[in-house]
Amino acid sequence: MTSSEAVVGRDPGAQPDQTRSHALIVDSKLRFPALPSSHIERAALLSRLAVEDLPPRIFISGPAGSGKSTLASHWCRLAAASSVVAWLSIDERDRDPVRLWAHLLEGARRSSPQLGREALQALQGGSPLIEVVLPLFVRDLSLADGRVLVVLDDAHALPAGTARDSIRELAALMPPQAT
Repeated sequence: MTSSEAVVGRDPGAQPDQTRSHALIVDSKLRFPALPSSHIERAALLSRLAVEDLPPRIFISGPAGSGKSTLASHWCRLAAASSVVAWLSIDERDRDPVRLWAHLLEGARRSSPQLGREALQALQGGSPLIEVVLPLFVRDLSLADGRVLVVLDDAHALPAGTARDSIRELAALMPPQAT
C-alpha cells in the first residue's frame, strides 16, 4: 500500500474475512487537480460561482476537453478560503456504491473532521446506504458551520444503478448551505 492509499472500514488487526465493508481509498481522487499553467481563467464563470446564494445543485457541462474540471478546480481553490470543499473525482469503479460513498465520505471528513464521520462509520459497519448513511451525511451538511461544497467531478460517468441513484438522492436532500 502506498502513502496515497488507505483502507477505510478495516480494523488494522482484523483478518480480511473479519472486515464487513472496506474500500481502498485513493487519495488522488479526493484532491482537486492542479491548475495547468496554460489554463484559461474564466472570470465571468468564476464570478457566477462566487455568489453566496448558490443553488443546491450546479452542473458544469460541455464537450470533452472544454475545461469543465479545470473550471471546477479553480472554483474550489478560490472557495476553499471561506468554505469547506469536498472533492471526488469519479471513475468507472465508483459504480460500486460502497466504494463511491467511502470515497465521498472520506473526502468530506478530510475537508472537515466532523463532516461525514458518523456516516462513514455507519457505512463501514454495513448500514443501509439510502436509509442510514445518506441521512447521516445530510444531517452533517445541515449542521456545518458555513458553506459546504460537495464536488463530484465526472459524475456523468456513473452508470444507472444504486450508486447513481444515491447521488441523485443526495442532490435532492442538500441543505441550503451545501452545494
